[in-house]
This record gives sequence, C-alpha cells and structure tokens, in this order.
Amino acid sequence: MIDLKYLQNHFEEASAKLQKKGVDAQTLETLKTLFAELKSANVALERAKAEQNSMSKLFGEYKREGKDTSELKAKVDANKEAMIPLQERAREAEAALYEIALAIPNFPDDDVPVGKDEEENVELRKVLEPRSFDFEPLEHWALAEKNGWIDFERGVKLAKSRFSVLRGEAARLERALINFFLGSNRAKGFEELCVPFMNNATMLQGTGQLPKFEEDLFKIEGEELYLIPTAEVPLTNMYHDEILPPEQLPVLMTGYTPCFRKEAGSAGRDTRGMIRQHQFDKV
Repeated sequence: MIDLKYLQNHFEEASAKLQKKGVDAQTLETLKTLFAELKSANVALERAKAEQNSMSKLFGEYKREGKDTSELKAKVDANKEAMIPLQERAREAEAALYEIALAIPNFPDDDVPVGKDEEENVELRKVLEPRSFDFEPLEHWALAEKNGWIDFERGVKLAKSRFSVLRGEAARLERALINFFLGSNRAKGFEELCVPFMNNATMLQGTGQLPKFEEDLFKIEGEELYLIPTAEVPLTNMYHDEILPPEQLPVLMTGYTPCFRKEAGSAGRDTRGMIRQHQFDKV
C-alpha cells in the first residue's frame, strides 16, 4: 500500500505522479479533503486531551487540599464526552483514507514514459532479431492441435472456455520446465517452498490484488479464501506482520504453483490459444 504519510507531506508532487498512472482528479481531491479532516480532528483531539490532563492534575490538587471538586468534575466529564465524537471523526477519516489508499498504485519512476496503454510503450533496446522461416509458421494453437499437444475442446468440456488439457509431450515438457526452473533457483541459493494454493483476503491485500482486482479472483464460496492468481502472493506474504533480524536477510524463496485468474477485463481478447487461460503453472 502507498505510504500515506509521504502522500500527505508531499501531496502536490505525489498527485502529479499518480495522475501519470491514471488516478483521477476526483480521487486525489477526496484524499486531500480526508487528510484535512483527519488533521483537524486530531488537532482538536490533542487539544482536548491536553485539557483533560490539565484538569485531572488540578482535580488531584483539589482533592489533596480538600476543595470542592464538583464543578471541576463536571468539566472533566463534559470534556470526556466531547472527545468521543472527535475520536470517531478521526477513525472515520483514517478508515476512508486507508480504503482509498489500497486501490492507489505505486509511484512511477521518473524515467518511465507516460502512455495510456501498451500501444504507447517505448522500445529501449532490442536483443537479437526475430527468426526468419522459409515456410509459413503456424500459430501455437494450430501447431499444438496438429501434434496432439493441447486439447482445447476437452478443456472446455471439463471446465469452461479458457481452460485446456496438456497431453503427452506437452504435459511432460510442462513438468520438465517446472523442475528445471526450481532446480536452477535452488542452485542459486533459493529455498524451495510448497505453499497453499488458496490464500486469505489479508494476504491478497498485502500484495495489492484486493480490493482493486477482486473481480479477477476466484473466491471460495462461504470462505474468506481465494485461489491464488500468482505464486508471489503466498511467497511475498510468508513473513507478513513479522520483523526479521538483519542476519536473516536477504530471504530467497522460490516455489511452483498453479495460478488462477478470471481474466475479467479480457472479454474478446486472445480468445484462441493459451495466452489468457484461467489456470496456468508458474515458478
């Protein structure tokens, strides 16, 4: 989640960066209003607390000196009551800020060019050249169907569209690639983990999937659990809410999981082949 203190203290600079990422002006204006409301409530609350402390100290002196405390006690009680709505104002503003912040993207690097979609990406460098063929190459789905490597029809029968079945050499290749990359990562010092393929909402919030991308997740009915959209969710959250000693750093982890995505925003796009599958494997 974005650093709210930084956003509050550098609001104009941060706003300019966030607008490059597509955050609309109304959201930024709402944030500005909430920051002002939170500050106002906290200032009033701190003032009331200081007054409460002062009166409590005076109350103790009155008691020791045997003075009448009834009038002072009434003021103390009234001040306590006045603090309740101030605390509620601060809580509401803080909760609203937190809710909006969960959906705000990270700041872009200053060197990243501005563009509305992938069509406006800037090519920085090119490594090698695309291979030329002396024949008309087939698309991957046509080649796979021709050789019996991928069964799209039965994937749909078993589940729905955007599912497929790997067969024979393709299934073995998938398993071999998983083993190859896990072995390669282990050789570089990464610990291999076998993690749950379902995570709770807090974990998905920690990696930014919730609440912004909830419509793209498969939720388990009746449970606060979701099928993971990527292995990074459980791996990144392994030490969630823990403080690690410096000597334990860096933490190097690797793992294989199937990944599950609804691809909610891709209707009509990449409808053939394996580009936008609801289930795929990843290391």
